[in-house]
Amino acid sequence: MADVEQLYLERVPLLRRLEREAEQQVASPPALAPVGMDGRPQQDLSRDPEAIQGGLAEARLVRRAALDATTEMQLSAHLAVGSLVLVDPRLDEDLWVEQRLATFHGARIAELSAALRAREPAPANEQYGGQDLCISCHAEEVAQWARGPHAKAWLHLSQRGETRNSSCLACHTTGFGEPGGFLDAAVDDRLLNVQCEACHGPMRLHAQQAQRVGVRPSGGVPVTVQTCRRCHDSENSPNFDCERYLGAIGHGPGAPQGKGWGSGVCP
Repeated sequence: MADVEQLYLERVPLLRRLEREAEQQVASPPALAPVGMDGRPQQDLSRDPEAIQGGLAEARLVRRAALDATTEMQLSAHLAVGSLVLVDPRLDEDLWVEQRLATFHGARIAELSAALRAREPAPANEQYGGQDLCISCHAEEVAQWARGPHAKAWLHLSQRGETRNSSCLACHTTGFGEPGGFLDAAVDDRLLNVQCEACHGPMRLHAQQAQRVGVRPSGGVPVTVQTCRRCHDSENSPNFDCERYLGAIGHGPGAPQGKGWGSGVCP
């Protein structure tokens, strides 16, 4: 269609002139004009009444073909229109959209809950206990955790109104979607925030063993940079730097300020 439109646009001036001259019934002998764009000699239509009529007819056909092509074209299949609208952050939320999102997120969590209930209970070494079970042996580490950013993960989610968004819960709670892990704060709030078990794995069995004399508690899963990358990916944490980020959450003997323990985690 682009070629037809271009041809029509090129012939518009000629069409207008020919229409005026046809009304005046100009009669002159035919003559040859200079070579045209197609390489062929062109007649000076203004000197030939028959050529004028033929040119007018051809021009009308070209215009009709262009109009028909425009009318028949499926715009939805060939045309894309985009625009950027900046919304004032102070603008009130649309209640209808809020309700629709709440319904969607609630249904997603309900679906996940049903799927978890249908599964076999997690074995003892895959059960979550929550940070309260860690305090008796790891009070210093829990105290340092409480001053770090992981302890505010749920708060940040709440400030954004996304506490029911399953896409966010995996990185702002502990064990979301896993048997015994976080699912719904209204039912169980023990696993809010990014707690110890978010990185070290389920530790209920570890805590139980620690209470028994002469029993060496089972260890947690190794923490590597890939552990961090599960949430600190390129989309959600584009400026992630392993050493610097570990410095903000460092804990354990010899690392009260987050130093000295990153060598086993960062590559």
